[in-house]
Amino acid sequence: MGVIHCTRLDMDIWLDAACLAALRVQANNKWRKPEQDRGLPANLRNDIQGAIGELVALRYLLAHPRTARLHYTAYVRDGVRKGGAFSRVRTDGTRQSLETKTLTIDPMRSRFLVNEAARMRDERDGIDAYLPVAFTFGRGNALVGRAIKPATVALWPVVKLGQFGAPAHAMDLAEAAQLIWGEPIERFREVLSDPPEECEARATRWTRPADP
Repeated sequence: MGVIHCTRLDMDIWLDAACLAALRVQANNKWRKPEQDRGLPANLRNDIQGAIGELVALRYLLAHPRTARLHYTAYVRDGVRKGGAFSRVRTDGTRQSLETKTLTIDPMRSRFLVNEAARMRDERDGIDAYLPVAFTFGRGNALVGRAIKPATVALWPVVKLGQFGAPAHAMDLAEAAQLIWGEPIERFREVLSDPPEECEARATRWTRPADP
């Protein structure tokens, strides 16, 4: 069945993500609460994670045959606009408001999490769907999954995990790999573990069956 799209994480994406993340850290520091401050290295890594997902999604949506126009809000400016949002007009004239949800894979990762407060805010802001993107730091592939509506995520169980114990909707990673990316968990992890020099041939064999 295959995932929607597999893309190579080339040097341009990593450099662009690092620059975008640096802007985000500086912008977010203006209103970051002390209890939300992970420290500069962790804050930067967290924003690089999000930026990778957005840049992968940007390439995917721009190349998609059903995209007529696309507007991307790259980063927060003075707290007015939220970074990472896509406004898309399809070739049939319909409009979509999309946001990426980025999942980084490591040996300890067992769940796909979506912050509950962010999900509620996204519903208020009129986000139509999340575009999930998975990758592994230092590896060569990123996988775009099937779009998910915030109302669907709201049905997932809520857990409290992480440094700050913020409530988050959670789906078991094996279930997410199958339902969202269309692959068994073993295959999902295998593709995301490819080193950069081996990923290009792999990417050309993946299909793009569904429109988000």
